[in-house]
Amino acid sequence: MEKQQPESRSDRIEAQQQYLLHSPYEIETVLRDLARRAELISVYFDEGKGYILTTLLSVLRERRLLVLEPGADPVMNQTLLQAERVNCIARHQDISVRFSSGPVSQARYQGQSVLVVPIPDSLFRLQRREYYRVNTPLALPLICQLQQADASLIRLPVADISAGGLALHDPTMGFEAEIGTLFKDSRLLIPDEVPLALDLRLCSVYMLGEEQHPPQLKLGFAYEKPAPETAGYLRRYVTRLQLKQSKGDKLTPAS
Repeated sequence: MEKQQPESRSDRIEAQQQYLLHSPYEIETVLRDLARRAELISVYFDEGKGYILTTLLSVLRERRLLVLEPGADPVMNQTLLQAERVNCIARHQDISVRFSSGPVSQARYQGQSVLVVPIPDSLFRLQRREYYRVNTPLALPLICQLQQADASLIRLPVADISAGGLALHDPTMGFEAEIGTLFKDSRLLIPDEVPLALDLRLCSVYMLGEEQHPPQLKLGFAYEKPAPETAGYLRRYVTRLQLKQSKGDKLTPAS
């Protein structure tokens, strides 16, 4: 067996870059959802020696500011005001979110004393579970086209998708393949987008419960060494889909 090489620092940096959001719309959508859910945010300063727990009260888009609730310790709040830069860590939909900002200022918002920091230019949204899946929209269904061993094609609807794989529904229950089978030159058909070429490896096959659905199979696949541009597109598409679903919006085609 070939010995696995340890991951280099440059590889780690490159991998982390894949999870950085730079779009103001996507960054603000995540931050607004953190505020709506009143998620706890840890704000670190002074090289990590000090921190407060807070919540995000509002995102002031026009003024490019975040409004934070002061921490419980007044002394720590005063120390925080002297920091030129702060690092913020929270969880959004069970996914780690990090961003840096500064400086910190004190202000009044809706009659109360608050802390304000500029909206960050980038946001690190680390999806630790590579196979964290989101359901695909019914209004804009995705289709996956598989090429079978006899060169025939089968088209199945996508049930859910992640940055690491996808699941398909087979209402005909006619799909037959062994776990581990590699389906080369598959196509993921996203409405109004160029079809994505993928190699898919079958990881699981099971029957959905008959109580809520007619009998059908659910097939789980992992992407097999996707091209970097394809992997990047899939991550952006899944992130956009998660953000749209968290807001209750209808999905629009990814760009």
